[in-house]
Amino acid sequence: MIPILAEWRSIAANYSDMEVTIYSERAPYADQADQMAQTLYTNVPASLVCMVVVCIIFIPNVISIVCAILSVISISFGVFGYLALWGIDLDPLSLAALLMSIGFSVDYTAHISYHYYKYTTVKLDPTERVEQTLSAIGWPTIQGGLATAFALWPSLLRYSYLGEVFLKTVELVIFLGLVHSMIVLPALLTTLSRFNIGRR
Repeated sequence: MIPILAEWRSIAANYSDMEVTIYSERAPYADQADQMAQTLYTNVPASLVCMVVVCIIFIPNVISIVCAILSVISISFGVFGYLALWGIDLDPLSLAALLMSIGFSVDYTAHISYHYYKYTTVKLDPTERVEQTLSAIGWPTIQGGLATAFALWPSLLRYSYLGEVFLKTVELVIFLGLVHSMIVLPALLTTLSRFNIGRR
């Protein structure tokens, strides 16, 4: 429908003196789909900026903020890439799922980063801080991720595009979020803390 509407509009533009108007009941949907890439390029960075602001407000430590932001960006790119590999097209539904995934991804990283920051006041070395963080919040983080993942499994009982997009998106965010919060983020925090980067 998008190329047909573009062709019709270019023909109508040739007869602007006749004030030709193109009408199709599907034109609003085609126009939305045509603008989807531009919407993605503006909304995704805006969502990431919001997540950065939230991290800055609640985690008053530069190392923890940088690591959380890098993890959120990495999770988001992982979700975008895998959905593209799975053949999920860019449409209003997949865009909503992608924006939702950015909000989901900050949960895992923010909890780990914040608890790691809390243990900086105890004067432990970075490895001990990671151990304390994971022993305090690691298992609850895994439980929360698994509970969310299992809650969506009933959508497998009956196929629908809506269920497929949300299931794949949420499962990806949970998997990548747990990998980042349990493996990548502790490694980043430990490495950067050893160099005493960004302490405030």
